Amino acid sequence: MRSQSPQGGSIIGISSISALVGGGQQGHYTPTKAGVLSLMQSCAVALGKYNIRCNALLPGTILTQLNEEDLKEGGEKRAYMDGRCALGRVGVPSVSSNLRLSCFNFLLFSFSLWTNVSVELVLWAC
Repeated sequence: MRSQSPQGGSIIGISSISALVGGGQQGHYTPTKAGVLSLMQSCAVALGKYNIRCNALLPGTILTQLNEEDLKEGGEKRAYMDGRCALGRVGVPSVSSNLRLSCFNFLLFSFSLWTNVSVELVLWAC
């Protein structure tokens, strides 16, 4: 991206809301997601002068087969996780995939002139 003419491009790192809020029993997960966020921030500072935008997406909790037992409807943990999201519910794969795709499209195209943009919609709208 630096050597092409014209210079520029976009790098998007996938992190997690856990990079900002952490969580119990996530000592292995939270630091790695925070590392992705920090890497994108550092890259944005270093590569901005080459017109290379660096951003991170931080999706909230998504209901999957891996966590469906842990986050069963009506449970205490599910209520807590739902409460952390602006929409009052955890995300579901079909909706979150479409939202991520929309954010990717926005961040990848050249009309996105911001460097290190904060994608609040993805952060809080699970």
